[in-house]
Amino acid sequence: MPWLTLEAGAMPKLTYLQLKFCSTPARQICVPSGISNLHRLTEIALCYNAHYLNSPSVKMTVEAVTKQVAEHRNPIDLFINGIEQDDVQEADDEVTEITIGTSSRTNAGAEDDAQEVGEEAAAAIQCEITEAES
Repeated sequence: MPWLTLEAGAMPKLTYLQLKFCSTPARQICVPSGISNLHRLTEIALCYNAHYLNSPSVKMTVEAVTKQVAEHRNPIDLFINGIEQDDVQEADDEVTEITIGTSSRTNAGAEDDAQEVGEEAAAAIQCEITEAES
């Protein structure tokens, strides 16, 4: 299943985005893109089973979403499995520390793990979208 790509002008009233992950056999690992196109977005929640904490696809997805939140022009609250990620938008571009559940990883560590595991797991998505009322 290809990942979510949000194009310019997509969902102009969207304020809350929740992405739920499931582990599936991997053919390729893709990540969501285009979060910067959601101009009214104020909160993103990423949810997955803690069993998949070391899945390369989960790590890469969390890293990609965290980076997009950090670069967004508006402040966005990021929650990963119910835990708010503080100061994401003030993160250093070279190494971003990501807290996932009770573990803390750097993007370099996630890349190393992804190379070791290869294509053993990938993320599928269930997306719940809430738009602000007019």
